Amino acid sequence: MSSQITNILLIEANKNHVFLLKALMTQAHKLPMSIEHVERLSEGIALLAQGEIDVVILDLSLPDSEGLDTFKQIYAHFPEVPIIILSEIADEEIAAVAVQSGAQDYLVKGQFNGDLLLKTIRYSIERHSLHLSLKQQAKFLQVREQQLHRLIAKNTDGMLIVNDEGLIVFANPAAESLFGCKAGELQEVPLGYPLVVGESTEIEIVYKFRETITVEMRVAEVEWDSQIAYLASLRDISLRKQVEVALKQMNHVLETRVSERTAQLEQANQDLQKMQVRLSQALTQEQELSTFKSRIISRISHEYRTPLTTIALSAEMLSEYRHQWDDSRQLKHFGQIQSMIQRLTALVDDALMINQAESGELELKLEPINLVGFCRELISELQGQIRTPHQLLFSSRNVNSEASIIGKFDAKLLRQIISNLLSNAIKYSPQGGTVKFRLICEVDTAIFQVQDEGIGIPPQDQEKLFEAFYRGSNINEIGGTGLGLAITKKCVEVHNGQIEVESALGVGTTVLVKFPLEGELAVANNTKSSL
Repeated sequence: MSSQITNILLIEANKNHVFLLKALMTQAHKLPMSIEHVERLSEGIALLAQGEIDVVILDLSLPDSEGLDTFKQIYAHFPEVPIIILSEIADEEIAAVAVQSGAQDYLVKGQFNGDLLLKTIRYSIERHSLHLSLKQQAKFLQVREQQLHRLIAKNTDGMLIVNDEGLIVFANPAAESLFGCKAGELQEVPLGYPLVVGESTEIEIVYKFRETITVEMRVAEVEWDSQIAYLASLRDISLRKQVEVALKQMNHVLETRVSERTAQLEQANQDLQKMQVRLSQALTQEQELSTFKSRIISRISHEYRTPLTTIALSAEMLSEYRHQWDDSRQLKHFGQIQSMIQRLTALVDDALMINQAESGELELKLEPINLVGFCRELISELQGQIRTPHQLLFSSRNVNSEASIIGKFDAKLLRQIISNLLSNAIKYSPQGGTVKFRLICEVDTAIFQVQDEGIGIPPQDQEKLFEAFYRGSNINEIGGTGLGLAITKKCVEVHNGQIEVESALGVGTTVLVKFPLEGELAVANNTKSSL
């Protein structure tokens, strides 16, 4: 974009609309701009080919093009230029499809003023610029991952990638040589040895499923195919172990001959000392090489675990080119870009989870959980993050000790459920107040209750409360994606639980989540609570 003037290309055949748009844009003193107007799509494409256009305002009904194809022709040739769609009320659905296909926004003719037009132009340029930056960052991360794959594949040491379940998911050619089999035969096979990050251990592996060899194993934590995994580096030390055995045998022979061959012992000891020095030097060199490789792997792992920091730095670089703004304005827009990065990240995470839930791929890893301790720990974490005048109160009923309520849950999904409910209670209580969080244990049921003193939910909104992306009609400027409760409901249902909501406008909202405590855990909880 130009350092002082925003160059706008208006492609519109209706002269009345052209006059109105130019009048609205001329009144926008906060954004100096230059307006180029053409009536035909072909003329617009010709101007775009010359460059220097920062944003396109496009009518879908032109003399030489009609409908969604009008947008597609420009976007196919100039994807780097943000496009705002102008539509009639009857074409609003087509305009929305264009936004899904890559347009930045759309405006319905006769339903916007100068301020809205100005904001739409500004935000479209900023969103499009950030989108291009994110695409470049994703491509960079993909290249880095490919480099890591090549580094591991070409390493002369055996390299295994082991997932968090202890199963081998990748073996390089050197590992194939160590095990005497193809990588495909090793995949999805348990490694069978404890993985201790940062330590060197000696293990014995079976070569070609017959002969046993000794290897030295070093383990580092890495990210592999977007998942936390473990890189096990294997070095064959069988020869070294044989040398160590040979040395012990030689020492024994020398000790038995000490009385008979005193003269030869001195020379033999000298030879032995020289051999030990060489072996020590070899061991030192080997350790230094292993340490060096571990540092390389750790560094690569660190960079993969902090991609969002890199994205934030890229966003900061964008702000350095806005020389026409004063300091306060630059800081304001810089904060908006960082906020968008955080929101996009959260949205991607939520979208992935809701997609997994909708497709039946939401994985459930049940484990016994002390619910009282779990809730208190979560409340403690959340209290430290609150920057608003809210008070969180936690209580439990029918519980004699922290060990009294035990249930089998997926810890990650349970944390998602409680965090979403508490965050909503805080978010939709903009004036502050008390948020009450209760844990109730009945004979065979664990109940979580979250009660706030917030704005409440209108009755007409409550039926659609758990639909993805749906938000209440009274939220005004309160931010959010509309995925929180949808995800919460899916997480509850996968545990065979139920969720209920009671709400009154201006009074607050109460959410009840009920989980069954089945089998031995239900009996144990019932016994403890009756003691």
